[in-house]
Amino acid sequence: MTSRDDRGVPAGNIQTVRDPFVDWFKGIMILSVINIHTVYWSGNSYIPEGVRQAALLVDVPIFFFMSGYVTRPGSFFSCLCKTIRQFVRLYFHYLVISILLLTVVLSATIVLSGWEHTELRTAVISIFGLSPHGVLWDSIWGYNGSLWYVRDYFSLLVFVPFLVGISSLYRIKFNVLLFVLLFTALYPKEYADHHFLFSKYGNVSFYLFFFVLGIIFRDREHDLDTRGLLLSLLLSLCLAAVVYHADNGVLFTDRYKFPPATQYLIYSLPLVHIFALLKKKCSHGSFSFAGRCSRLLRWCGINIYYVYLFQGAVCSLAFFFVKYLVPFFHPAILYVLILGFNILLSLTVSYLYVKVKNVGASVWISRFRPEGNN
Repeated sequence: MTSRDDRGVPAGNIQTVRDPFVDWFKGIMILSVINIHTVYWSGNSYIPEGVRQAALLVDVPIFFFMSGYVTRPGSFFSCLCKTIRQFVRLYFHYLVISILLLTVVLSATIVLSGWEHTELRTAVISIFGLSPHGVLWDSIWGYNGSLWYVRDYFSLLVFVPFLVGISSLYRIKFNVLLFVLLFTALYPKEYADHHFLFSKYGNVSFYLFFFVLGIIFRDREHDLDTRGLLLSLLLSLCLAAVVYHADNGVLFTDRYKFPPATQYLIYSLPLVHIFALLKKKCSHGSFSFAGRCSRLLRWCGINIYYVYLFQGAVCSLAFFFVKYLVPFFHPAILYVLILGFNILLSLTVSYLYVKVKNVGASVWISRFRPEGNN
């Protein structure tokens, strides 16, 4: 889940023209995240375990890869300033959305249970540390469950000026060296559980691997041929098959995700190859983004940060009523209904937030625009 400017521009990104394919692909991926949270948070009572595990094969490492891919080279200080502004923007919107959600939950709690059970102070203070918890947040516990990604991404931002600014001096050789050093030096088990800013060393180094891989792919994209990428995808699938066979034909993706392990890396690489292959095909004009569905997916990709935050709260709601529906629906039908509910409500709330945000920004700009400046 990367974000570009107020609409989701990744930190360090200097480009001014959006890539429609990247927005489209990110839109598909954020819907996949909603699917994951549907089958895990409200589907444990009726969805087979194998289906739940398979859902994690299309997961968030691709967001870090795309964040690295869309990042443009620039000077160290330029990237540092952009990274700071990016963090401030993302953190500000996180605070606003968290306060909005807390206000709704607090109002409902007061109506149903009274003021004495709110523990408002704990709920408010916990927001600032990117870890909302307490009685109030238990009503939408999936919100904090989603924020692990935000904590990892904010921690990763520290490295962006070095990755983008300094590596631009040495081009691809420095990137390859850094790529190897990050994964070999930071990821050993003795470092994995050490805290680093909002996250842990193991998480940050793991996802930096994908971020740097995205930078490298962007730098060498035009030198890579489709046959080579197909061969690499085939080898990646073979590695995944080896891991699957070693686990006696059972997927254990959730076990390998927290903390991220080498097996999770192997399971995540095929999706990176699929992105690379589709990007190559798109560059030859084989894709059209003019359709209504494509425009919706692109909107989701552009506003992915807001959709990601709101879906964490929305996907928590079905947990409270899905148990009453299980006896009346076939599992496949119930899954489609709950997934549709989570997607529709997540996108609706995100759309309203973006509209209000854009109107507020327009009013702010017009108020402080010098007179006579049209």
